[in-house]
Amino acid sequence: MRTWFLPPQVGVVQLRQRWHRMGGFTIEDVQAGTYDVTASAPGFLVVLLQDLAVSGSSVVLIHAELRAGLVNGDTIVSIRDLSAVAASFGQVVADRTDGLGRIVDLNGDGVVNINDISAVASNFGASSPLPWPE
Repeated sequence: MRTWFLPPQVGVVQLRQRWHRMGGFTIEDVQAGTYDVTASAPGFLVVLLQDLAVSGSSVVLIHAELRAGLVNGDTIVSIRDLSAVAASFGQVVADRTDGLGRIVDLNGDGVVNINDISAVASNFGASSPLPWPE
């Protein structure tokens, strides 16, 4: 069982969670309180749910999709991100990154190709954090 740390309004709470077969997870034994929930991964826009009130034994959140495109580490998908991916086009990369540490292989297939450029282009102009879907 892995451990998560979620910061409530005051302090840090250590939580247990269980992974499900389809990629979901359950966080167990959450103390009552108000939480901000974020979903994030390197190279992707952050999704944020603010002020989640937890009062019962179970809270179910709908699926939040992480959208690719943050190549240069800032919070907006811009021409800089697109240019970085284009500059690495056709290259085989290790750990999804180019020589400058930018995440240019957004789909993780080991090569920078049109799929990576499309991922950036499809989210062009989006900025983090995105709201959690309702």
